[in-house]
Amino acid sequence: MSQKSRKQLTVRFLYRLELFLTVFSISLAVFFYFGNTQEFLDITQLVILRIISFSTLVALMVNIFLLVQEVTLAIVNKTRHLYYIIQTLVCFFCLIIDFALAFISRLLIMLSAGM
Repeated sequence: MSQKSRKQLTVRFLYRLELFLTVFSISLAVFFYFGNTQEFLDITQLVILRIISFSTLVALMVNIFLLVQEVTLAIVNKTRHLYYIIQTLVCFFCLIIDFALAFISRLLIMLSAGM
């Protein structure tokens, strides 16, 4: 009997966590934008920026661990090589988005503090 090649539980959990944190950060950025146009209070905007900063930093850490595992699985598992390469590209795209959101949120927090 041939056994199906399945991803490890850790990889599935990290992949779903990374997608969740990236979508959560993007939705908070959109919420920050609409709050800025509707003139939310300054403290509310800062709280949103801090939550964006925290969630993107956690997503960056998760993404680094996930990229290492995805590249390792892409090299080791020759039968699903293309599948792991596509997932690695998606993770790399999420890494770029998270890095940009983290940079922008930290920059806005610094600028709002008067530096």
